[in-house]
Amino acid sequence: MKFLILASLFGLSLATCSTLKSCQTCTAATACYWDVGDNKCKIFLLNSPTSSVNVVPLPLSCPTPLPAFQYNDDFGRNTAFVFAMASNADGLSNADSCVQDKFPNAHAVQQFTITCDFLGSSCSATLFDHPDENAWVLVFRGSKETAQYGIQALNFLFYISQPGPLYSGNVFSYFANGINNFWYQQGLGSALASAAASRPNSQLWAFGHSLGGSLATLAANAAVRQGIFSSDRVRVVTMGEPRTGDYQFAAEVGVNIPQTYRIVKKSDVITKLPLKVAQTQKNAYHNNFEVWYNNDMKVGDPFVINNRADDASGSNTVFELTTEYHATYFNITMSAYGPEGCAEH
Repeated sequence: MKFLILASLFGLSLATCSTLKSCQTCTAATACYWDVGDNKCKIFLLNSPTSSVNVVPLPLSCPTPLPAFQYNDDFGRNTAFVFAMASNADGLSNADSCVQDKFPNAHAVQQFTITCDFLGSSCSATLFDHPDENAWVLVFRGSKETAQYGIQALNFLFYISQPGPLYSGNVFSYFANGINNFWYQQGLGSALASAAASRPNSQLWAFGHSLGGSLATLAANAAVRQGIFSSDRVRVVTMGEPRTGDYQFAAEVGVNIPQTYRIVKKSDVITKLPLKVAQTQKNAYHNNFEVWYNNDMKVGDPFVINNRADDASGSNTVFELTTEYHATYFNITMSAYGPEGCAEH
């Protein structure tokens, strides 16, 4: 009897899957997946895909048109990366020194520092005024202390996440606590609201590497969620960002800040954390769009923009247990940037 019931359910699913003609409707149905190789809806277990790379398991990973702002290497290398590295600088004058070779009219207006965890590790953010682009640039520093790496690793290992007032779904606790402290205790939300009010048509650009990338995504999402900036006036570019939250959070990011790009170098293992064991796993999920440099990221090296959020495509086709790629984006060893003017030492 159980076999007959199971067979009937599979038969019903098979019939349903075969009638669905779009990726969105297909992946929203039980037991179905979309095969981008032949643009057909198929059933898991019963229908083999044209290739495992072509399997789209969930609606968020359906191929999505690129937003109005389209990533280019010059913006990533000479704007996002430059400002992101300024998050390493202590003091407004040092932060200014990091960017003024390329952007002489940009200047740091405020720095925010919080205690990130029970061991006393610090997190830092800097807000810049970039008048040439009528933009406020918010950058977050990446992980800097051994304790930060260890606590985040435990957070990822046990998938410890939590809901919060600044986002939908669940976000991994280290990032969730961090953005809450920045936003409320350090007044980041109020500072962004004041900046936006001072120039009503200004943009918000948010950048960061690693931990800084997750916090940049969270801050930009919160700014739109609270009506401080409209989604069309926000750009986010991160580097080496881990999975920040769950599927519901990733979906909200796609709606609130569609002009968001996650740069991944080669098989940067941090971008694979927390691990996804199954493609349909929802407690850890990247948002669109991935910019994949499967090379050393030297000037002129090619990249691919992957418009499928977090399935088996793009950089997820490779996996290596090394942190080597995480430390050298755009062919720069980021740890070599000192606190004074972002000079390499």
